[in-house]
Amino acid sequence: MRFYNAKKSFNNFSAVKVLATAKKVIHSLLGNSAFTDPKPSLTNLIDQATLLENAINQSASRNIISLSIISAERKNTIAMLSEMADYVSITANGNKASIHSAGFETTRYRGKILPGPMQQNQENENYQPTSFLLSWKLKIGI
Repeated sequence: MRFYNAKKSFNNFSAVKVLATAKKVIHSLLGNSAFTDPKPSLTNLIDQATLLENAINQSASRNIISLSIISAERKNTIAMLSEMADYVSITANGNKASIHSAGFETTRYRGKILPGPMQQNQENENYQPTSFLLSWKLKIGI
């Protein structure tokens, strides 16, 4: 079984694309029964998206103050979207369809999934693994 996370690579997005992503997530989460108590709240995300949209609309003159306001609001919106992506990933429990229903793109979880016996033995605090695998790759020549 494959596990998925919500994609959080918003840093290379322009301010307009961050705004479009935020509006898509807001629209998808409104009334979504799978995500009843999002963190951060939807009202906070709506307010932040409105601030970013106002900054973009008011920056027609392209002066340095307008650009710095856009940059600050973009960073704040990215931070909120990243928190929301973490919430969606945890709540969806690796389900790709649930993550897509929240408006996020997915990335495959690359971490190691613990096998069954290891999960049972983790509950015992005195558990010590009896063996482990040590591997390396030998490089000959340069």
